[in-house]
Amino acid sequence: MDHNNATQLITGEIVASTPPVVVFGIGIPASGKSTLLQDLGKELSTHPIDVDGYRNRMMATGWSIGAVDRLNHQIATDVATRIMQGGVALIDSTNCHAEFRQKDIELYRSLGARTIGAVWLDIPLDEAIARDAQRATRARVGKQTIASMHTALHSQLPSVAEGFDWVMRVGE
Repeated sequence: MDHNNATQLITGEIVASTPPVVVFGIGIPASGKSTLLQDLGKELSTHPIDVDGYRNRMMATGWSIGAVDRLNHQIATDVATRIMQGGVALIDSTNCHAEFRQKDIELYRSLGARTIGAVWLDIPLDEAIARDAQRATRARVGKQTIASMHTALHSQLPSVAEGFDWVMRVGE
């Protein structure tokens, strides 16, 4: 499925869902999550919750004990705000670990999310590594990190069994 078709199909799924809607972007670094979620945001008149942006700002001011808790709190606060507004929360993060996805699904349901979906960007590992190598030096994640996240994701692929109302796979 090409990018434009994926954007239209996912937008249709979100619009047909019962609000408030939370959508997890799922995929290894350099899989195209940010680009797709930004395009979805344009279609839906919202902005993705940029987890990497939060993380980078925290790291720029000095990573400290409690930083991960502050990061998770900021993300949950932003998602909760979108839920309370009855809108759509697009979460731009790798979400490669099923146990963390399940905890977040439970949290967002407890905050009032009526529909929780997943957009899984499934690209070959070597393609993601090649894309990452083309990034600006400070934006690179690195081959080992990408491979590790690929292993984690492929050991427990996203599914409705873990609590999603729908999962859409975008890939080759």
